Amino acid sequence: MISADVEKLRAMNREAASRFVQSLLSDCEKAAGSPNFDRLNSQGIILVRAGHEQVDAVALNWLHQDLSARRLDIASALLNGLWHVAYRHSPLEVANVESLIAARRRIEPQGDAAYSSLQALSQALHAKASVALRNVVSLALQEILQEKHEPPVLDKLIHSLAEDALRRGST
Repeated sequence: MISADVEKLRAMNREAASRFVQSLLSDCEKAAGSPNFDRLNSQGIILVRAGHEQVDAVALNWLHQDLSARRLDIASALLNGLWHVAYRHSPLEVANVESLIAARRRIEPQGDAAYSSLQALSQALHAKASVALRNVVSLALQEILQEKHEPPVLDKLIHSLAEDALRRGST
């Protein structure tokens, strides 16, 4: 199933892949209830495997068009897959990561949006990342460690994930 999805997306040109991402994100925003993080993450990985790494910019543009916690949650779930280092062929653009950080700062997210945006940022911090990217993400993670989230179990989870990413990024 996944390999068929990869082949279908691989056959798309850049414009068609961009429209696919915009449609996916908009459909998730309109759907009732919490976004399906696993589905969005999987779609991000499939897009990367199909050679469409550049659609992270499309997701970020969609996020900033009408910035909200729900959009941050949705876009971050997709970016988590798109930015997964095991599948990428090219380095992340520092400006794209900075765009997610800027959105996060403006919203000061709680709950799912806080967690999913942290997940995406943690994908950006890895041994293959440029020094500039590691510095940008490390600073953002340090800020996240200063945040307080409710309930306390979410706060512990977020702090643990941020600390883990910082440790990973320092090696």
